[in-house]
Amino acid sequence: MIKKIKRIYISSSIILQSTLILTIGINLTLFFIFLIRDYLRENPISEKYDKIVITESYPEKNKTQINQLLHETWSRGFKYEAYTQFSERAYEGEFVNVSKDGYRSNGRFQVWPPDEEKLNIFVFGGSTTFGYGVADNETIPSHLQLYLSKLNNRIVVYNFGRGFYYSTQEKILLELLISQNIDCDIAVFIDGLNEFIHLENEPIYTYHLNEIFLKNEKLESKYHFSELISQTSIGRAQRFFSKFLNESEKIKNSTYNSKINKTDSKYFLNRYLFNKSNIQNFAEFHNIKCLFVMQPIPSYKYDQSKHPFAKNGYGIHEHSSHAYSEFEKKYLEDQNKSNFLWLGNLQENINIRLYVDIVHYTAYFNNLISKRIFEKLELTNFLNNNY
Repeated sequence: MIKKIKRIYISSSIILQSTLILTIGINLTLFFIFLIRDYLRENPISEKYDKIVITESYPEKNKTQINQLLHETWSRGFKYEAYTQFSERAYEGEFVNVSKDGYRSNGRFQVWPPDEEKLNIFVFGGSTTFGYGVADNETIPSHLQLYLSKLNNRIVVYNFGRGFYYSTQEKILLELLISQNIDCDIAVFIDGLNEFIHLENEPIYTYHLNEIFLKNEKLESKYHFSELISQTSIGRAQRFFSKFLNESEKIKNSTYNSKINKTDSKYFLNRYLFNKSNIQNFAEFHNIKCLFVMQPIPSYKYDQSKHPFAKNGYGIHEHSSHAYSEFEKKYLEDQNKSNFLWLGNLQENINIRLYVDIVHYTAYFNNLISKRIFEKLELTNFLNNNY
């Protein structure tokens, strides 16, 4: 009996040891494979948009600089933030720098909290405002800072653009900042692109958070074990192949509906106007001037022959152009345009590439947009009233 138990023990030990060695071996092999792959790959955009020459979007940068810029853009990820759900993670790089206080650098020093003796302008928006795919000094807020500095060196622009953000999150973010006794004189809201991917008026990662809360206690240990495995090279390999084999690996967002119709477009418009009104009332109470900007989007009044990134469609932004036509009608009917700037047709007669990927602007286009915002701020006398 003892001999039998001993044989079973030895056999089990051999199997366990062999399995452990095999697992370690596979993990090490995959580690070196991914190490070589990461070294040889150019950047995530070239990998995603195969056969598209992305250097056309970066006339002033060489290949090495472009690769570094795009790596810094797409490798950072988000962090959890109360009430708004998430924010851009703090980061220090050659081209992309994000403060721990939640704003992106304009390529120059910015004191925080803002100096009350300065004229402080906060710019809110999504990833296009943040400036995905361009350097700190090439974003819309950065170009706006340059234009404004020529008028007065007391003006400081803060870039609060964040990936996936839309008017509801921006409204909450402004309220949070002001509740912390942060000084803001002018708030600029650049919206449009992300307004149409939130049908249920929920932030983009609501689905994932719901899934976490739905996990019961019996699954806790299994969940933590799977999280541990996901950090290994084997886990990375699983994620890599699942992109091709499993549709569920794509962003699951209960707020996105691919069948947006005319009724939905009016819903988006009404929700935006509701948020705009709430922001304006809140801002007026705190003596903050507001400018609302409806941004250009690639699917509306832009020469598609200049936009090779969209050859397979616009994904979650597929129906933005239909909703934009409703927005433009409202803009044309709106008699009170003093604090609203329509830029939906800004690119209509521009016959060059204006995007660095499917939706994000080039440095050149950011400059055009910021110039129009600057001109609007001058026209409204917002600046004259504040200094």
